[in-house]
Amino acid sequence: MHALVLAAMLCAKAVDDAVGLVMREQHVAGLSIAAYSHGRLTCMRGYGFARIGTRTPATPATVYRIGSLTKSFTAAAVLRLAAQSKLELTRPIGDYVSVPWQTPVTLEELLAQTSGIPDYTEAPSLSRYAPYPPQQLIDAVASRPLLFPPGSAYAYSNTNYVLLGIAIERVSSLPFSAFLESEVLAPAGLRSTRYGDAQNEARGYARDALNLPVRPTSAEYGFSAAGMSSNAGDMLRWLSLVAPPYYGFSRGLIYGYDVYYARGYVNGYSSFALFDDAHRDALVILTNADALDLTPLAMDVFATLEPPKPGTRAPQAF
Repeated sequence: MHALVLAAMLCAKAVDDAVGLVMREQHVAGLSIAAYSHGRLTCMRGYGFARIGTRTPATPATVYRIGSLTKSFTAAAVLRLAAQSKLELTRPIGDYVSVPWQTPVTLEELLAQTSGIPDYTEAPSLSRYAPYPPQQLIDAVASRPLLFPPGSAYAYSNTNYVLLGIAIERVSSLPFSAFLESEVLAPAGLRSTRYGDAQNEARGYARDALNLPVRPTSAEYGFSAAGMSSNAGDMLRWLSLVAPPYYGFSRGLIYGYDVYYARGYVNGYSSFALFDDAHRDALVILTNADALDLTPLAMDVFATLEPPKPGTRAPQAF
């Protein structure tokens, strides 16, 4: 059997065991995983079910909603427009989009999560199930002051990336989804990745003994911050293509290795992506399980890609 095909079908027994344990203990319906080590594919596999009712198995091709993993794609779209001289990262977002805050906030500060703008997902006036226009997400926190002077601190806010999505639409004269497809997804060869729902996507489930279906978050509520879907193969390819300064990812130290990572959560789905550029390692874990912290599983899988350095047992900053 061709080695690449074999790698796509099989994972190391340690990975199988770690995934199996998490799925049993956390009542996970389905999970897909993909990883490479030193640039070589080592694992690509699905476990459990994408849809329990029809007994549809989860495979590497299964599409899941990826939540905040969306942000790296939005960042790539912004950088594409910057390369076309249609956006300038050092200019205030107010030069492109109407914003209620008088203090200038640059695009770079939005990308880096240092704007101080409040997170609209904390606004009680919004429902995560409703299809809001993007401006309404901004309006939900318009009366709240900035949390700190822009650039002076870090605070994760989905509002930052919604503002970037609106700016993309304004300067490109295209819907966010259309610009993303033509300028980011198609050039990268990501055929199973898109903004919005996918017809063949996995069904989202609660993590309980019954694995009850969960009402999904609307794509419009997530918009350019958390409204995309993808599969494990596409996401692994995407991690091989992202470049510094790695907007949309956080930086951490795991087992002595410098890595970048991102977590994604929307109703019924949890996701995790991690890469170490220095050693050309990467992994993606996508699930149709609600509110599942995949960090411990990611740590176990990463340990199969790179042996922990002496004296390191857990992430020092992760």
